[in-house]
Amino acid sequence: MFMTYPHFEQAMPAGLGPAESRYWRAIELSLSMPWTVVTLTEKDGEGEYERTLLLSNPADLGAMIESRPAGSITGIRQVNHGTPLGSGGGWQMMDVRKIWKLDEQDGSGHRVFVYEDDAGQLIDEFGTASTAELTRRRLLVELPAPARSRRRPKSRGSDRKASSD
Repeated sequence: MFMTYPHFEQAMPAGLGPAESRYWRAIELSLSMPWTVVTLTEKDGEGEYERTLLLSNPADLGAMIESRPAGSITGIRQVNHGTPLGSGGGWQMMDVRKIWKLDEQDGSGHRVFVYEDDAGQLIDEFGTASTAELTRRRLLVELPAPARSRRRPKSRGSDRKASSD
């Protein structure tokens, strides 16, 4: 979950968002649990624009995915600890390509969502996953891999040989 504090609230001009919106310069993550950054494309009468949401609850992510038009979610990144929780490790971001919803929901705290990256690595909402747990699942969303730019190597003047004409 995210916490906000009154001294971090930021006044914004009307019209930059819905009237009920409040703006914050900073938020605090209250639990060291994985969370998700979701990028959406919205359409209105004037065209398309991008929104980015920070979600701490996997159930909210699942509900949002199921309620959105196909193709409107353009990016998902899971933010998780690269090391076991509480060990002092830092945070890492994983580009998510697929999200699976497990059908084995029995209310006992079992994993419900599993995230898959480009390499097929599986991470659940607790930061780990096993393929054995994916026997009964359904695909919630599959995002295309981002286009990789073809960058030409920089040429350095000192590395070039002078050509004779």
